[in-house]
Amino acid sequence: MGFRAELADLLFSLGADSGLQEQHVYETIGRSLGVNVPGNPMGSRTSRAANVISQAEWPRVFDLVLRFVPEFGRAGRLQSFREAVNRLLAGYALLGISTRMGVLSGFCPARPSRWCKLRFKSSLWFIS
Repeated sequence: MGFRAELADLLFSLGADSGLQEQHVYETIGRSLGVNVPGNPMGSRTSRAANVISQAEWPRVFDLVLRFVPEFGRAGRLQSFREAVNRLLAGYALLGISTRMGVLSGFCPARPSRWCKLRFKSSLWFIS
Protein backbone atom coordinates (compact mmCIF):
# COMPACT_ATOMS: atom_id res chain seq x y z
CA MET A 1 0.00 0.00 0.00
CA GLY A 2 2.73 2.50 0.90
CA PHE A 3 3.10 5.28 3.43
CA ARG A 4 1.24 7.93 1.46
CA ALA A 5 -1.76 5.72 0.73
CA GLU A 6 -1.90 4.70 4.38
CA LEU A 7 -1.70 8.36 5.41
CA ALA A 8 -4.72 9.12 3.22
CA ASP A 9 -6.59 6.20 4.76
CA LEU A 10 -5.66 7.37 8.27
CA LEU A 11 -6.87 10.93 7.58
CA PHE A 12 -10.22 9.72 6.22
CA SER A 13 -10.86 6.98 8.79
CA LEU A 14 -9.87 9.03 11.84
CA GLY A 15 -11.63 12.01 10.28
CA ALA A 16 -14.87 10.03 10.06
CA ASP A 17 -14.46 8.84 13.66
CA SER A 18 -13.88 12.48 14.68
CA GLY A 19 -16.95 13.86 12.92
CA LEU A 20 -15.06 15.45 10.02
CA GLN A 21 -16.97 15.29 6.75
CA GLU A 22 -15.32 13.18 4.04
CA GLN A 23 -15.60 16.05 1.56
CA HIS A 24 -13.86 18.40 4.02
CA VAL A 25 -10.94 15.98 4.53
CA TYR A 26 -10.67 15.48 0.76
CA GLU A 27 -10.70 19.19 -0.07
CA THR A 28 -8.29 20.00 2.77
CA ILE A 29 -5.78 17.48 1.40
CA GLY A 30 -6.09 19.00 -2.07
CA ARG A 31 -5.82 22.62 -0.91
CA SER A 32 -2.92 21.83 1.41
CA LEU A 33 -0.98 20.31 -1.47
CA GLY A 34 -1.97 23.00 -3.97
CA VAL A 35 -4.13 20.71 -6.11
CA ASN A 36 -7.63 21.44 -7.38
CA VAL A 37 -9.40 18.19 -6.64
CA PRO A 38 -12.66 17.37 -8.42
CA GLY A 39 -15.76 17.55 -6.26
CA ASN A 40 -16.85 14.08 -7.32
CA PRO A 41 -13.79 12.10 -8.37
CA MET A 42 -13.88 8.90 -10.36
CA GLY A 43 -13.50 6.25 -7.69
CA SER A 44 -13.37 7.07 -4.00
CA ARG A 45 -12.21 10.30 -2.46
CA THR A 46 -9.72 8.31 -0.41
CA SER A 47 -8.16 6.84 -3.56
CA ARG A 48 -8.02 10.22 -5.28
CA ALA A 49 -6.49 11.82 -2.17
CA ALA A 50 -3.90 9.01 -1.95
CA ASN A 51 -3.00 9.71 -5.57
CA VAL A 52 -2.61 13.44 -4.85
CA ILE A 53 -0.45 12.69 -1.80
CA SER A 54 1.67 10.23 -3.78
CA GLN A 55 2.62 12.97 -6.24
CA ALA A 56 3.64 15.49 -3.56
CA GLU A 57 7.24 16.07 -2.53
CA TRP A 58 8.20 14.72 0.91
CA PRO A 59 8.27 18.12 2.64
CA ARG A 60 4.71 18.76 1.47
CA VAL A 61 3.58 15.37 2.77
CA PHE A 62 4.90 16.26 6.22
CA ASP A 63 3.23 19.69 5.94
CA LEU A 64 -0.01 17.82 5.34
CA VAL A 65 0.38 16.00 8.66
CA LEU A 66 0.85 19.37 10.35
CA ARG A 67 -2.20 20.79 8.57
CA PHE A 68 -4.47 18.23 10.24
CA VAL A 69 -3.22 18.91 13.79
CA PRO A 70 -5.75 21.71 14.40
CA GLU A 71 -8.54 19.72 12.74
CA PHE A 72 -8.12 16.78 15.10
CA GLY A 73 -7.37 19.09 18.02
CA ARG A 74 -10.72 20.86 17.58
CA ALA A 75 -12.44 17.49 17.39
CA GLY A 76 -10.77 16.41 20.65
CA ARG A 77 -8.84 13.67 18.85
CA LEU A 78 -5.29 15.06 18.82
CA GLN A 79 -3.95 12.22 20.98
CA SER A 80 -5.50 9.61 18.68
CA PHE A 81 -4.12 11.43 15.64
CA ARG A 82 -0.63 11.65 17.15
CA GLU A 83 -0.62 7.96 18.07
CA ALA A 84 -1.87 6.89 14.64
CA VAL A 85 0.65 9.09 12.80
CA ASN A 86 3.47 7.82 15.05
CA ARG A 87 2.56 4.20 14.34
CA LEU A 88 2.51 4.92 10.63
CA LEU A 89 5.80 6.83 10.65
CA ALA A 90 7.48 4.20 12.81
CA GLY A 91 6.20 1.43 10.56
CA TYR A 92 8.04 3.03 7.66
CA ALA A 93 11.09 4.00 9.79
CA LEU A 94 10.48 7.69 9.19
CA LEU A 95 9.86 10.11 12.07
CA GLY A 96 7.94 10.02 15.28
CA ILE A 97 6.27 12.65 17.40
CA SER A 98 7.52 12.28 20.94
CA THR A 99 5.10 12.58 23.81
CA ARG A 100 7.61 14.82 25.58
CA MET A 101 7.27 18.42 24.39
CA GLY A 102 6.47 17.40 20.80
CA VAL A 103 10.10 16.65 19.94
CA LEU A 104 10.54 14.40 16.94
CA SER A 105 12.78 11.41 16.91
CA GLY A 106 13.71 8.94 14.20
CA PHE A 107 14.59 9.38 10.57
CA CYS A 108 13.40 11.03 7.39
CA PRO A 109 13.89 9.58 3.96
CA ALA A 110 17.53 10.17 2.95
CA ARG A 111 16.87 13.12 0.67
CA PRO A 112 14.84 15.44 2.91
CA SER A 113 16.68 14.45 6.09
CA ARG A 114 18.10 17.89 6.89
CA TRP A 115 14.83 19.62 6.00
CA CYS A 116 12.81 17.28 8.19
CA LYS A 117 14.98 17.85 11.22
CA LEU A 118 14.73 21.62 10.86
CA ARG A 119 11.06 21.73 9.90
CA PHE A 120 9.79 19.35 12.52
CA LYS A 121 11.95 20.71 15.30
CA SER A 122 10.48 24.16 14.77
CA SER A 123 6.92 23.23 13.78
CA LEU A 124 5.77 20.40 16.00
CA TRP A 125 6.85 21.72 19.36
CA PHE A 126 3.21 22.41 20.21
CA ILE A 127 2.16 18.77 19.91
CA SER A 128 2.60 17.49 23.41
